[in-house]
Amino acid sequence: MFLAVDIGGTKTIVASADSEGNIVERVQFATPKELGPGVEMIRSAASTIGGKSNFEAMGVAIGGPLSIQEGKASPLHQPAWSGFSIREVFGGMFQCPVFFDVDTNVAAVGEYYSRNEKVDPLLYVTVSTGMGGGLIRDGKVFRGADSNHPEIAHQAIPMIRNIENAKCACGLSDCLEGLVSGRAIERIYGKPPASLDEWEWEEVALHLAQGLRNASTIYSPERIILGGSVAIGGGQGLLEQLRSFLNSNLRLVKCPEVTFSSLGKDAPIVGAARIAILGHDGGGDESEVLW
Repeated sequence: MFLAVDIGGTKTIVASADSEGNIVERVQFATPKELGPGVEMIRSAASTIGGKSNFEAMGVAIGGPLSIQEGKASPLHQPAWSGFSIREVFGGMFQCPVFFDVDTNVAAVGEYYSRNEKVDPLLYVTVSTGMGGGLIRDGKVFRGADSNHPEIAHQAIPMIRNIENAKCACGLSDCLEGLVSGRAIERIYGKPPASLDEWEWEEVALHLAQGLRNASTIYSPERIILGGSVAIGGGQGLLEQLRSFLNSNLRLVKCPEVTFSSLGKDAPIVGAARIAILGHDGGGDESEVLW
């Protein structure tokens, strides 16, 4: 059995998986604001689903930025976890190798391996509490220098009107995340995404579409898969607006297919199970990226 953990900004999922990546059991709880209770709840949940079994390996999805080489995470939207030694703490706790990555990379891996047909390049984009993306190219996650995670959510986007309170969590005022994420929407419109009216969704869609256009031009993916509660909550109307914008505004690269995630909110936890399996089967060092 393999242990998979998705540590999100609002919820945490702990699951066991078999050697094929199928989720066997799971426990979900609200992510505590403090580190200690969060770690303890993960330990307790793993004990509940694992029983007396030993896990072969552990896979963890968590927000970026992080350092796989150093084994540490410092997620932007989870300040309590800043500098947390994932590999050291969880490795000692569960006595198994620990493999981890930025949650959007992990979700992209989950989407890639869950499909009968291998779509490549595949760009996974999540719009939820925060925003991010992961690109699969030649079957592996695309990475920057020193294995850094490219941050498509922090590309500069021209606003369609002057929005004074569009400041991103990273501190800049023109990031895509600062315009379309769940926290950004509540800050800009004064209400949760589920309560947006038609013209407000149109603004969100246009800002997101500009970001997807940029990503499509640079990466030229075969397919863009959208996940996250905000994107999925936008429904078919959001999807059609994005498709229409890309069809009209991409000239020199092929327009990618844009679809919703087949795994929905489970993409990160399924991906976490998969990287645990890939790390275990690859027999590599925990600081080595095998996916």
